Amino acid sequence: MISSTGAEIAESGAVAVIAHVLDQGVRSSAQSAVNSPDAKNGTANNPSATFSISVAFAYADRTLKADAEIGTQTRIKAPAIGVSASTELPITITWLDWDGPDAVLSHLNSNLGLGNDVLTSFVNSTPTRASLGSRAGLIISR
Repeated sequence: MISSTGAEIAESGAVAVIAHVLDQGVRSSAQSAVNSPDAKNGTANNPSATFSISVAFAYADRTLKADAEIGTQTRIKAPAIGVSASTELPITITWLDWDGPDAVLSHLNSNLGLGNDVLTSFVNSTPTRASLGSRAGLIISR
């Protein structure tokens, strides 16, 4: 921002006021799991459940702002004056990066690495119960 009461800029070349915000590799994820044996296999240390609920919740609140401005009462004399503000939040896909054991292992899960290496938001909820279970997933991004 160019700002000062009564500021004056005189240039023979172009004048540019530029603001740029880049935030990449952003991921929001949540996982939840329940595992219970059926009634026949339950013990005092690992009791059985007749019903299981698993809930995963991911909340992402990001404020990305680029502000490029020329303040009031600022005088600029130049053949070209430019003001530009941009904000980028690109999807960073690392699924095709096979650059070591960690990259390979990130692909070996129930979603084939999509939650870790492709999607920006991912929720996985898994109840395991022999006869009855319920699952829920919720993603909120603003």
